Amino acid sequence: MDDDHEKEAEPGGIDRWILPFVQDSSLWPVSTVMVLCLSTVGAAVLLAAWIGRDLFAIAALVVMIGVSGDIALRARRGEQSLMLAWGILVLWVGSFAGAVIGIAAGIV
Repeated sequence: MDDDHEKEAEPGGIDRWILPFVQDSSLWPVSTVMVLCLSTVGAAVLLAAWIGRDLFAIAALVVMIGVSGDIALRARRGEQSLMLAWGILVLWVGSFAGAVIGIAAGIV
């Protein structure tokens, strides 16, 4: 009976992969680098779509918005992890911040 309780308490799905990066403080630098790298890619896609009017970047942006919306809807219904939805939100905020910083610094 204890084995059943332990299996229920164990995270499943994507949480099993994300949770160690949040709980273990020794992995926080890795998490920070991952978030910054993915935010930089997101900022590049945003800038290429907005300033460059690149069709492939616009298509990538549409796919990114679609995937993010799907994750948000699934998280709201309880089918998906809330941790993943918050992570996607953090990546979007980081991407917009990176785009604004790029424009303000004159990089773009």
